[in-house]
Amino acid sequence: MGRLRWAEEGGGRWKLDMEAPVTMEGTARAVPGDPLPLSLSRGRRITRPKQLDFMHRFMSSPLVPSFAGDPANGGQGLLVHHAHTLHLTENWSTTILEQLDVQKISLLFKEFASNHVKEISWPKTIFKHLLDIFSWGLGTEFLFTQNSSFLVEMYNVKKGNRRKAIFQQKARHNFSSTCLLWMQLPHHNLTLETAWPGLFVDNNGTYWDVPLSLAIDLASISSSSGLSYHLCLQHNSGKPKHFGGDQTTQVPPSLLPGLCVRAAASIKENWSIWRKKGGKLRMVQPYDAFLSDPHVTASGVIVKGKVGETLRKLFQRFVFLCKGCSPVLKSTRSDGSFEATAGAVASASYGDCSARLPIEDGLERYKAFRLYTRKNNLAVFTDLFASVSCTAQHGNFQRLFLDLTRLNARLDFPSGSAFLTGVAHLSQDLYNSRQLNLEAIHAVCPELTVSLQQQIAGPFSFRVDSRILFDPKDTYHIAHLDESIFAIDWALKVLGSAKATAWCSPKRREAMVELRFFES
Repeated sequence: MGRLRWAEEGGGRWKLDMEAPVTMEGTARAVPGDPLPLSLSRGRRITRPKQLDFMHRFMSSPLVPSFAGDPANGGQGLLVHHAHTLHLTENWSTTILEQLDVQKISLLFKEFASNHVKEISWPKTIFKHLLDIFSWGLGTEFLFTQNSSFLVEMYNVKKGNRRKAIFQQKARHNFSSTCLLWMQLPHHNLTLETAWPGLFVDNNGTYWDVPLSLAIDLASISSSSGLSYHLCLQHNSGKPKHFGGDQTTQVPPSLLPGLCVRAAASIKENWSIWRKKGGKLRMVQPYDAFLSDPHVTASGVIVKGKVGETLRKLFQRFVFLCKGCSPVLKSTRSDGSFEATAGAVASASYGDCSARLPIEDGLERYKAFRLYTRKNNLAVFTDLFASVSCTAQHGNFQRLFLDLTRLNARLDFPSGSAFLTGVAHLSQDLYNSRQLNLEAIHAVCPELTVSLQQQIAGPFSFRVDSRILFDPKDTYHIAHLDESIFAIDWALKVLGSAKATAWCSPKRREAMVELRFFES
């Protein structure tokens, strides 16, 4: 499954491993201290070999395509994938992966066409180029128990350049585990991962290879509300390299050799503004069980005590007035809910990875509340983060056409210290009747992510995610579109809440087909 990643300096929210069509493994980890590029990875994900095997068996897709960058700019272009899974025993399976480079095949046929006069032995020529056209991968997974597994994967076997070993212990809700540690921590996920090299991606979509990456993750499993936390120990060894071979790009300091310990915690509480339970078709299963109820929900920084109760009553009164004015809402039931999240992150680094990029703008001075020290190659960092979001859905996703419209807007505040300091400076400017400082305004501006999903026909729906950045220093374009991701979702009705997603990123010139589970 995709694991939760880190709310870090510049990131400010929980993260998932990102889809990465540039390699056969199909995932990349976030560069510590960097937010991920915009992506659709919000649901649970199984490993790439299992995804391919599922598509072959149950979706009549013997070949699964992906697009990994423009070949004119050093990308691999169009790729197709296939997997062969062998179940050796009840708890032991082996998978052989194949990747076909369509770009190299087209170049090979062009070479044949240009030399059609000469006598060419096609079988010998094809066999000669076979290793360049195909890439091979091998993976084996052993299940110790129903909740623990050990996975070993090798990609591009002909070169032997990518290997990974993962031990994963999923959360158990009882104390019957044989592991003493797990008897004390039953509601946690534990992951031990070794990758050589490890693939990372920064906020610009640039991929990096770290020669050796070791990680230990411990994440709590919480309900829809309450406290959750995440601990990680990360060790990098060797000099990081740009995945495309560009030697001029500056290496992120957090990928340099060294040891880093990170901890993040967040508190979330849920209330519902409005949710419609009636109006469903009888004896008709929705295409997605999690998208079957029209609703309006919101999330933000937790508000406790009398203020929280006041907000809840205001929401209930607003919905009551809407019911009196709208015939659509008269037959609905209001749960009066509001969701709130906030958190903190801290990290300690030892080694070359404790370095930080030089300060290039004045925004750093508005992050005075952060604790950051560096002495004897040791650095300590801590900060707050928060997010505010609102989701509205119309339709039950049961009918054949246009029965689902879903809109989500999220504001991310990656650095609480920068936000609070910026607010303090702006308050002083207003109190003293001074001109507002543009750098302070920039410090309090959040990142806005907007997602729209619309059913087209049956289980198929169109989805677009866009990220909008605010820059008050640009008087002509205060808000500008940073990136958009377009996708077609195919809801797999028989699985309750699962879908196959084909997405593309025009900015990064990447595309991929994969499986998603339990998105809401």
